[in-house]
Amino acid sequence: MNSKSFALSDIVSNLELFVFVVIVVFLSVVLFPWNLKEKILEEENINTDLLISYLQALEKVSDDPLIHLKLAIELTKKGELDRALKEMNTVNFDLIPDNLKDRALFLSFKLYETLFFSCKSQERKSLIRKRIEDLIILALQRYKDNPQKLLYLYKFSEKMYFPEESLKIALLLSMFNSNWKIKAFIKAVEIGKIDLAYSILKEISIKKLPDRYKVVAYQIAFSKKNYSLAIACLEDSPTLMRKYWKTLVFLYFKTKNTRKFDRFVKQVLERNENLRMKQEVLKLAIEHALWNSDYKKVKVLIRRYGLQLANTPEFIKFLLKSALATGDSSFVDWLSREIFSKVEKC
Repeated sequence: MNSKSFALSDIVSNLELFVFVVIVVFLSVVLFPWNLKEKILEEENINTDLLISYLQALEKVSDDPLIHLKLAIELTKKGELDRALKEMNTVNFDLIPDNLKDRALFLSFKLYETLFFSCKSQERKSLIRKRIEDLIILALQRYKDNPQKLLYLYKFSEKMYFPEESLKIALLLSMFNSNWKIKAFIKAVEIGKIDLAYSILKEISIKKLPDRYKVVAYQIAFSKKNYSLAIACLEDSPTLMRKYWKTLVFLYFKTKNTRKFDRFVKQVLERNENLRMKQEVLKLAIEHALWNSDYKKVKVLIRRYGLQLANTPEFIKFLLKSALATGDSSFVDWLSREIFSKVEKC
């Protein structure tokens, strides 16, 4: 059997249909205004074109910002991004009822994200970013005591690349969980807020920083002449200690921290496999002891470590000169015999 189809436009004109919708909408707003406010953001099962017509008609008789928001959502679904953006620019969040503001805000974030990544015009992208930034500021005022909402905002800010806002949110989240101070420090470094990064650095556990940020932390602490903190940043990582050991030794001398220097020397000479590094560290340790006229320490260092590292003429010469500097001729004689014996065996 052949079925006959017909369109609504065959019966009534577009103008008549529009007038009818406006009348229905007007009566709905008059008779059921609060019901419309509650339902307008939830409606999902109406045909998109029909819902857009309904919302456009509704705009004629109501200035409710939720109508503009819902219309923007439906226009985005349909791919009419320019119109959607225009609608979003008319949304005044101050006029949205408080009980609906949360949903309206987060719908707006999702909508702007879709618009941003769908838009090719850089001018429009800039406009969208400005609107997003305004929304984030509004949301931060509203959710500063809500860690769950702040976490959503942080992820959104990171995804949309708002580093300044990400930093503010990380600092707010650090009031609920101190681990967020690490992210706040990293973010402050990334955007060049060195003074803020330094103030955060003094409050965090350096152990929790990735090694590459421990180096940055050292540089910041050193630039602020906080040498103890600079030392702590390098000491916390065996990898960094090996790589920056000369800097570390300089800081030990700078802070006159003999105890830490002696511990470092012992650690290198007894645990490190790098012969060249051992020789350099021992040489520094002996020179430091001579500078302080600690001849007893010079002799202990040479007896305990010097002989086993004496494998080049230059290093042997250094050991003999250091022994002579102690003024102990018997020690010089002993060292000479030991070196001669070692050379003979070779």
